[in-house]
Amino acid sequence: MDSEAIERKWVTVLNADVVGYSQMAAKDELAAMLALLNAMRWLAMTVEAFGGRVVDTPGDNLMAEFDREQAAVRCALHVQHAVDEGQLAAEGGMTVRFRIGVHSGPLLCQRGRRFGNVVNIAARLQQLAANGGLLVSEVTYGRLPRGLQVRLIDFARFECRNIPQPVGAFRGSR
Repeated sequence: MDSEAIERKWVTVLNADVVGYSQMAAKDELAAMLALLNAMRWLAMTVEAFGGRVVDTPGDNLMAEFDREQAAVRCALHVQHAVDEGQLAAEGGMTVRFRIGVHSGPLLCQRGRRFGNVVNIAARLQQLAANGGLLVSEVTYGRLPRGLQVRLIDFARFECRNIPQPVGAFRGSR
């Protein structure tokens, strides 16, 4: 392995997943796919509008990285609000909702691939978030300005699969 090609940097990772996509596809596969593609295109544009970069989009999941914690959290809160306002309602009555996890930390990059606990914890928080919900890690929260912190509520510690220590996180308020 070429160790010189490894880049290390501090980032904030936003991981978003479409809630109930398999159930949507079971009802109407074509409508679900079209709703998914539309929602993912909108989400990618939203990430970019807030200064983030889409890193990967496997299936009904999107992983993005941000250089600034507050940009990632503002983006996540915007997505949560837009979904709550019905901006992602698709034809055929399908509504796309996301679960979002946000975590900050060191990231290792090699040849466009991302590695490290920052990726894993953001994904685990996303899995634990409520339907249409947002979980922001305690690490990320601690690096936010006070005005943005007040938009996050209900601190809790979570046991995350394959993460040795519980992860503290705040829920995005609606």
